[in-house]
Amino acid sequence: MSSITETKNVGTTTEQIAKLEYEKAISLRNFEIDLFWKRSWFFGVLLLSIIAGFYTLKISPKPIFAPIFLSFIGLLTAFFQCLMNRGSKYWHERWEFVTMNRESALGLAINKTKMFSKTERYYIDACILAKDENILTQSHRFSVSKLTFLVWDIVCICCLLVWINESIQIFSLKPNWDFTITLIVFYTTIVTYIYIFFKKGKVFEGFMRKELQGKNLKEESENYVQNRTLQILE
Repeated sequence: MSSITETKNVGTTTEQIAKLEYEKAISLRNFEIDLFWKRSWFFGVLLLSIIAGFYTLKISPKPIFAPIFLSFIGLLTAFFQCLMNRGSKYWHERWEFVTMNRESALGLAINKTKMFSKTERYYIDACILAKDENILTQSHRFSVSKLTFLVWDIVCICCLLVWINESIQIFSLKPNWDFTITLIVFYTTIVTYIYIFFKKGKVFEGFMRKELQGKNLKEESENYVQNRTLQILE
């Protein structure tokens, strides 16, 4: 009799853990989505401030070399925002798959698409098309995160071109040695610090490509998402 009670308690505890992990994964997934947009807004405002300062100095009547420094800082800001967008997408996708796995462990199918006689996407598309909206107001399946990547990549390329243009203009004026040395020290310091930060700070961790090489990645993904046993992730 006691063994039956223990079995029930274990089952209940396991289910409670699964529910807790599912709720936590949902919360963290939504949190990462929220952070994705907050980071974009923050860096967007920062970049606008840099651009405003850049053009204020450009129209200054005095010959000033500060725009080349600001254009370089703007380039770095846009570039790191591009990296941050991709990093944010990874963490969102991580919790998305954890959520789907925990749903499977609980026998749920909220984020899955295999429902009814056809896929859930089929019915959702049918509902959207049934509204019979024109092409200007109809919703479409664009990837919002990838479009954000595109916008910031374009901004980064523009900042790069502005910095190159500023460099060409500055050196065409034959600046004095003091300024040249200052410029070299500035670039060397910034680039060296970025290198050390990336090298020692473990900013980037690659995918487990060697462990996954030669395997059917789609099958591995489906097996994980459809797994109905509780897994404790690292």
